Amino acid sequence: MTQSDNAKKETFGQKFAKKNGWITWVAFAAIAVVAVISLVQHH
Repeated sequence: MTQSDNAKKETFGQKFAKKNGWITWVAFAAIAVVAVISLVQHH
């Protein structure tokens, strides 16, 4: 992997993070809720 490839990937990652950051948080929240529900049901 060359330096330019790393730079491209980094900028794309930053753009992706800015654009889809809320999607990540929604997914994380959904996973947390599902985990809590499953834990509560098991007890």
